[in-house]
Amino acid sequence: MGKADEEKCGYCRLCLKESELRKSHVLSEFLYEPTYKRLDPERPRQGLMLKVSSDTDERPDHLQKGLRERLLCGRCEQYLNRIGEQYASKVLKKMDETEISAGERSTIVPGVEYYPFKLFLMTQLWRAGVASDPFWENVRLGPHEERLREMLLLADPGQPHEYACMITRIPASAGLLSRTVVQPCAKKIEGHPRYGFIARGYTWLYVVSSHSKDAFKLRSSRSERGELPIMEQRRTRKGGS
Repeated sequence: MGKADEEKCGYCRLCLKESELRKSHVLSEFLYEPTYKRLDPERPRQGLMLKVSSDTDERPDHLQKGLRERLLCGRCEQYLNRIGEQYASKVLKKMDETEISAGERSTIVPGVEYYPFKLFLMTQLWRAGVASDPFWENVRLGPHEERLREMLLLADPGQPHEYACMITRIPASAGLLSRTVVQPCAKKIEGHPRYGFIARGYTWLYVVSSHSKDAFKLRSSRSERGELPIMEQRRTRKGGS
């Protein structure tokens, strides 16, 4: 076995079996789509995305493709695609097309199936937690990393308050921020750890806590009734929170 082959082999982070690992996207590829644009009209970089660190002293990087690592075997990559990502890619398009009325702070995207979309949301959080690139270093899930892995293997989305994710749309008027992937930030709100990142023109804010039911607000997160609330961001803040 050559050195290149050795670098491709390892233990899959989901099934924990030794296998040839795919260079998987940490976030689902369709979350990077709006970033693949000409960022500089004078010197176009067609097909590149802009990666922005939460550290304002660090310069943005242009990448050819979304952030990728060898995390999953081919079987597990297809499995995660099947249980949530395929469905979520259609929901994201529906989200983009759903307008928020003038003067309103939020809207509801109807007809969104709870199980596959919630599993998609959990997949993004878990993969960010197991990724090794410094870009994801703020996502430290502790014991929740293993719990998420087990839930994903069982295709168990849990209750709405478990690993709840509040989604906020960034208006096009925010300029480059609406087409950028921003490094996740971590903070505690009322004692509950929360992780937020920006991708595809939305802020994704997760509550990761053993007592998340106390912090959960039904109106701003995923419910089992087929309703997906989306808020509109009035002011942009550092780090996607």
